[in-house]
Amino acid sequence: MEPIIRLANEEDWDNIAQLIHNTYALELGQYAPADSGRIVDRNHDTNLYIVAYMQDELAGMLSMTLPSTASFSTLNRLPVVSEDIQQNLSKTAEIRLLAIKPSYRRQGVFNQLMKAAIISCYQREIERVLISAIDNRVGLYEFMGFQAIGDPVPEGTAVYVPMLITRQSLERSPYMEKMMAVA
Repeated sequence: MEPIIRLANEEDWDNIAQLIHNTYALELGQYAPADSGRIVDRNHDTNLYIVAYMQDELAGMLSMTLPSTASFSTLNRLPVVSEDIQQNLSKTAEIRLLAIKPSYRRQGVFNQLMKAAIISCYQREIERVLISAIDNRVGLYEFMGFQAIGDPVPEGTAVYVPMLITRQSLERSPYMEKMMAVA
């Protein structure tokens, strides 16, 4: 069964806040668990959320910070932001809060969410995307064409690696070849 991928709406907010809490507080330990069992992102009002549903259950989601809508958390993990990155911020987005429920992992939800994010970036003429990759997932992002732009940074018990991908490196990546073969 294929997930239904779409932009989130107001009816999704509670499910999103629960999934963020379960993933980033309970599973990864980046945040302390909240009594409410929910975490609302600090950029919630400007985030573009893409959600994946399996029937009526939120299976996964990601958030995109678009150019000029909020600061990029990936850049906050760098001691110095390069001149190249600074000069291209108007063409840069950030993927954040990527979360997939454990019971839906390895079922194509990640690829469907990333495909929707790629399409969204192409539609908006975004040339670069930042991501803070969990340290044990760096290889996956390198397969996609992302490159580390800083040293690993611990947050709580989670460790993130700041990474960047350009449209050109995505289009030359083995991941894009794989995605095009499936399409």
